[in-house]
Amino acid sequence: MHHDLFIVQVVANVIDKISDPELQLFLSRQLGNDGAHAENTRRRVEALFGHDPIEDIQKQVQKHWDFMGDIPRRGWLGFLAFELHYEHHIVAIGSLNRRLSRLYDPQSSSFSLLSSGDTSIMRETKPGFTNKARSPVSG
Repeated sequence: MHHDLFIVQVVANVIDKISDPELQLFLSRQLGNDGAHAENTRRRVEALFGHDPIEDIQKQVQKHWDFMGDIPRRGWLGFLAFELHYEHHIVAIGSLNRRLSRLYDPQSSSFSLLSSGDTSIMRETKPGFTNKARSPVSG
């Protein structure tokens, strides 16, 4: 969940720095998907444990920012590095968690199944955009 909020913050921070409207629309889909994941997980934790985990989420997101610094928003290469990290680390963990949640939390799993199609579309489409990369992130 903290990964999802971190992703939302990074993508929201760079989306207006990209001049390609196709890539902006693609990233807006990623933004919405990860925002929905973060909110769903937050509400599920609240329902299971009786408290809103937002403070813990904020602390974990800050740890990500402390580690990454401004690399994801510094330029096109930093953002590309962030996206590769997202694809090879975060998505893999999410896929495993989605499968395990079928066993320990079927209600949460049902949301994951609904959104996994969108995640698959983004994973298949993203390489085309990274190869296109004609309009770098400015700033």
